[in-house]
Amino acid sequence: MFHPFTYDEQHRTYLARFSGTLTPQDMAAFDVAVHACRALHGLTEAVVDFSDVASVDVTTEQFIARAKQPQIMTGQKRALVANGMLFGMMRLYGTYQSMAGLEPMIVHSLAEAYEALGLPAGDFHPVALHAPAAVSSLGLESDAPASL
Repeated sequence: MFHPFTYDEQHRTYLARFSGTLTPQDMAAFDVAVHACRALHGLTEAVVDFSDVASVDVTTEQFIARAKQPQIMTGQKRALVANGMLFGMMRLYGTYQSMAGLEPMIVHSLAEAYEALGLPAGDFHPVALHAPAAVSSLGLESDAPASL
């Protein structure tokens, strides 16, 4: 399940969280939110937290296809938090991302993610994001791949 974004205004960083079963639909909802965040705040850094994901319905092939897509927040640092099997999948994702741009930092905890991005303990607050017309016209509410 994809949860609503929170945002740290001072450090221009968003926090996205996933829990339960990670699905292609969750990833598509995330993509829409990232585009909306970019439209609202411009380019920002990211913490994407998968630590509460218990199972994954996204195939290795789907992760690789995502990794080959251009980064939505072009050139911005990203820390991906993952555990267990998903940690390995994110490392694979990072390897493919490094071929086309800035490789995300893959870490085991939010504390490590904050440290990697030079953030304090995290001053994230809910933010209302609405998909801009350009995002809707891209069809990103479907299974269209994009990069984390």
